[in-house]
Order: sequence, then C-alpha cells, then structure tokens
Amino acid sequence: MRALPARPVFQASPASNPTKEVCMKALAMAQALAAAFAEAQGFTESSHQNVALKNVLLRAEKGALQLTGSNIATGYTTLVEAQVGESGALVVPRELADILKTCEGQVSLVVDKDTLQVKAEGFRGNFKGLPAEDYPLLPSAQNIAGKLQVDASLLEAALALTTIAVGSDDARITSNLLLRFKPADGKLTLMATDGYRFSIATIGGLKTSIPDTTDILIPGRSAVSLRRPLRAMGKDPATLAITSDGKLLLYGGSISWFASQAQGTFPNLSPILPKEATCMLAMPTGYLLQACKRLQAVARLAKSKKDSSTAFTLDPE
Repeated sequence: MRALPARPVFQASPASNPTKEVCMKALAMAQALAAAFAEAQGFTESSHQNVALKNVLLRAEKGALQLTGSNIATGYTTLVEAQVGESGALVVPRELADILKTCEGQVSLVVDKDTLQVKAEGFRGNFKGLPAEDYPLLPSAQNIAGKLQVDASLLEAALALTTIAVGSDDARITSNLLLRFKPADGKLTLMATDGYRFSIATIGGLKTSIPDTTDILIPGRSAVSLRRPLRAMGKDPATLAITSDGKLLLYGGSISWFASQAQGTFPNLSPILPKEATCMLAMPTGYLLQACKRLQAVARLAKSKKDSSTAFTLDPE
C-alpha cells in the first residue's frame, strides 16, 4: 500500500473550469472512505450560516481522496488512498457519511458539473454539491512561522489531563486552553482552569523552530477535538505548527487539523499556585480512581452543588 504524505494537506480551493463537465473520477474502498468521511463530518456544523461549512469538501488528486470538514474555528482534513482518473473537487452533502457506511467493496465517485455520482455494489445515487471555490480558504504549509515535532500519544495524554479542567461557559476566558511553547527549554506546556480546578501538563525534550516563548490560546472545544486525530496517529510523530496569522496547525501521516486562536488573555495563576506541600500521600492511582467514582455516584444524588462538595481527609493511621 502506498504511504500517504506526512505534510499539511489543507490547501486553497482551485478555480473551476466551466468548459469541463466531468471534473472528477475516482475509485476507493468503501470502508476506508466511510471512516474518513465520518471523521470529516464530525468537524462540520449543521447550523452554520455558511452552507459550504455544513458539508464536506471532497477533492481527488495524485492517487488520493482528500476530505475536509470545518466550522472556521476548527478544521480537519484526511487522505484516503484512491485510483484517481480525473482530478477535481466538490463540496458534497455531509449525509454521505451515513450512506457510505452501508457500502462494501469499491466505490466509484464521478463529479459531473455540480453533481456527485456514487456507485457501489447494490447502490447508485446522485447528489447535488457546491463549487469547491465556495469553501473558505484553510491554513497552508507556506504560512508556517515555526513548528515542533512531538509524539502524538504524549500530546494526546497531555490533552486528556488538561481538557477536563476547561470551563463550560463559552463567554468566559476559562473556556479556553493555553499552549505555551518555550523553545529555550524545549518544552510545551498545556494549561486549563474553570475557576475551581487547574490542570497543567508539560512535555519536554522537544526540538523546535519556534524562535521565542509563544502562547497560543485555543477554544476548549477545539482542544477536545484535537484528541481525535492524535488518537488516529497513535505513536507516530506529529508536527505542531504556528501559522503567520496565529493559527495552530497539527499534521502527521495523512491527517491535518487546525484551530483559530481564542480572544483574550489567559489568567496568570502563578500567585495562587501552592509552592510547597505540608503533607504528601502516595497511593496507587486505581485506588483513588475507584474512590472518586463512588463519591461521584453519591454526589449525583445531591440537590445542589453545595451539597455535592467532596472533602479529602488524610489520616496517618
């Protein structure tokens, strides 16, 4: 199987050719195409004012199908190996993901003007689409100001530790997650707080071309969505990049993801963080997790947040 490129796969939509009726032909395996389409669909927004962003951008070129879903704040692109007879692109209905899940074997995709013809064993269908140029421009590899490589599984684990502390109120700065790049120390630090909890995770030993200490603040929802492509990458190296207009870009293997920066300044929590501990307790993680799950079940029975408070008591005996 041909290896797909490890590079950012976001790119601008090409200009259409009004004299060319059949502008795309491709064959792909249904299972792989359905999985990729479902991932891209997950980044679309059915209520978005831009009709193109309610759907998925499908592009065929150089032996691969490229599928993109975005809501402007966050976007995702993945590649699927395909036999491409004619290159081209069309914005296609997001509901195709549900249809492709029911198909088996090879799927034929042909774009004729503004219509996508889908053929598979036991199924034929025509779907109206939108011109690819209606899809907003996405971050490009040419606009990268600095980048670093990081193990995808390490970054996903750091996000798992920090996104739990992201606030749920989108109107507050605490609904965001901060990524602090410190090239002098070779460290990437992730921080989040909802005003009650504070979580911080640091990944060290990184080599980066980012020139100075840089803070990138992204919406909490974007941070949560980043875990999906990282899980797909597994232990493969991932590249985190900052574009010249301040967007955060991740790419590795056949996957790309981006997030726009959130507005505002993350609170300085250094003055309130404890500098030392009066006592410490070491215990297996599993024991503490089981205890917290039991308490969580009891807390659900509480009539108010005040009644659901939990107290930790350290008993030396």
